Amino acid sequence: MRQQLRLLLHSLAINGKDIRYALRQSGFGRGAKLSGPPRLLFYAVNGVGLGHVTRLLGIARQMRNLQPDVEILFLTSSEAAHLIYRAGFAYVKTPSHSLAGQKLLDEPSILRLNHHAALITMLSFKPHCLVVDCFPAGLQDELLPLLQTSLRKVFVFRAQRENTTRGADFQKALSLYDLILVPHKEGSESVLLPTSANSVWTGPMMAYEQSEMLSREAARAALGLPSDKLVGLITLGGGGEAEIAAARRHIEEALQEKPNDETWVEVEGPLLRHTPESFNFSFPWRVLRDVHPLMLYLNAFDGAISAVGYNTVQELQVAGVPTILWPFPRLLDDQNARAQQLAQAGRALAIDEGIGENRSQQLANALQELKQESTRRQLREAMKIAAEPTARNGSAIGAEAILKLLQP
Repeated sequence: MRQQLRLLLHSLAINGKDIRYALRQSGFGRGAKLSGPPRLLFYAVNGVGLGHVTRLLGIARQMRNLQPDVEILFLTSSEAAHLIYRAGFAYVKTPSHSLAGQKLLDEPSILRLNHHAALITMLSFKPHCLVVDCFPAGLQDELLPLLQTSLRKVFVFRAQRENTTRGADFQKALSLYDLILVPHKEGSESVLLPTSANSVWTGPMMAYEQSEMLSREAARAALGLPSDKLVGLITLGGGGEAEIAAARRHIEEALQEKPNDETWVEVEGPLLRHTPESFNFSFPWRVLRDVHPLMLYLNAFDGAISAVGYNTVQELQVAGVPTILWPFPRLLDDQNARAQQLAQAGRALAIDEGIGENRSQQLANALQELKQESTRRQLREAMKIAAEPTARNGSAIGAEAILKLLQP
């Protein structure tokens, strides 16, 4: 970590003494009382999906419900940052790591910009609390100098592949946090926490409440969907997935014999970059763009084919939508394991990530099963049993824990 910090200081062209002095001058201090409304900085990195942004938006919305005068700013590299503004929050946008792969900026430029942006945002906004999702040191270690101050620090620790979270650098950065929020039901996931960690298992976090969802009739009217047909949803994640084109081909093959009384709709992810291949693709289903937040419209659908990201799965389960899960390979998130776990619990149907071209046939078989009312009824019942009626949105529990941390 020291080597990483030296590299960081070199990239900033200032020394550690200057950073510490600047941070002290900015008003940080554990003993200092809050002056005015609490200020929170949410750090949300996103590449191929919207998971980090969505989880932190959920907490931010609940913070505002609990304390309306709270000041909230997002620091994000998400290329769908406009969704933060739509949800009613300000943000500072930094370049995403994916720009290097697209050769729009080189790696050193992105590194320098992100490191400077993190420090300057901190010094200018002067938050009382930093809330970080998924990457405790920041995606490019840009948070390291900030973590070594007396600023209150909160980490949202969604389960990840253990080969990442067991690393010494990950655990050292994690130990610098005052509070760790685990967005899972306690004991349901393996999460490696530091021994002395102040942690709260919040249960699943969602950006919106079930009570905010539109009725079936209102959702279908808003999306322009027929009221008298079976309507299926296709949602393939945030849109940055390289495998989306291949998934669409498999789904197209599986839907070849779709009856006339059945309509399928793809809600396109906001991060999808249109390529010549995507323009030439002849969609055998409707494509809706710019539908966000999708959770509010889920009552419109009788079934779904869905990617297996944390947030999408939680929302479909809460909405009780019978779903065929289509996992994508991820570096940090084991979507296939999540899909198989839900299938074994009878809460979804799942396509195995590892079966290659046979996925089209497996999907066609699963679609035939999903069309049976008895199957949809069984899946809904299993989802209803798993969703404890008294369970609260984990975002609200997380927001309460953060406010408690900020008390003098």
